[in-house]
Amino acid sequence: MGRRVSAFSQLVATSGTIAQRYRVRKATFERAPRARFVAAKAALLSFAGGAIVAAIAWFAFAVDDLWLGSFLLCIAVSLLLLLCSIWFGVAALRVSRVVVGREGPLRFAANIGFLWPMLGSGVFMMAAGVLGVLSRLLPGIEPIASNRITGGVIALLVIGCVLVLDPVLRLCTPGPRGLRLGVDGLEWRSWGRLRQIRWDQMQGAALTRSMLRLETEGGAFAQTNLLYVSADPVLVAETVRYFLAAPSTRQSLHDPRAALALVLVPEATTSAAR
Repeated sequence: MGRRVSAFSQLVATSGTIAQRYRVRKATFERAPRARFVAAKAALLSFAGGAIVAAIAWFAFAVDDLWLGSFLLCIAVSLLLLLCSIWFGVAALRVSRVVVGREGPLRFAANIGFLWPMLGSGVFMMAAGVLGVLSRLLPGIEPIASNRITGGVIALLVIGCVLVLDPVLRLCTPGPRGLRLGVDGLEWRSWGRLRQIRWDQMQGAALTRSMLRLETEGGAFAQTNLLYVSADPVLVAETVRYFLAAPSTRQSLHDPRAALALVLVPEATTSAAR
């Protein structure tokens, strides 16, 4: 019986990528954290967060103060979107799943689905902070925040700015989306700039949860968060490790299928043509 094609697989297929499941020919990295453990933590966080969101939303509609109600509603919507962002991120880190571009060089497709709700969460959190500040500055309005919790309102503004800046910088930075493995080295976007590291600069690769750490000359290191890549972090790390250790095979990176065939064994195709 054929494998059910998910909406996400259909989405990436129409944008010129191939979604497929693989296993490693020769594993060197341990699979940690396991997908079920990550999903269980996300489910627990969502349950607790959902209860908090529901309580804040109920109180927002229950109070008579329009400014306070709007303030609480903005916080509730922001937290709800943040929970959605977490789930989008977890959904992309499915075990044994790799999404790559159709044309060379080999590029692990970007996981940008969770950036949009994160952006929305930041906007609503900043809106809550602005309401808190305006309630203290405008005459005739009872301040939402007392002097003792004004710092909390400022914290909302700062956190909201971070949640907005992270997606904007990652989406607007020139360069490949995701992680690109070329004959010369690796490229990825990181906070407003394109990061590049040559193969001859790398001394080793290590994986800590979803963080790929690339050791360079002189004991320095560069790292990229594979949460922003639509693939199993272990399979991405295995691919990087293989081509780091086998320079003679790097010409195959011009052909994504040929490159993956050296490292991974396909199990079942989850999406077909564009």
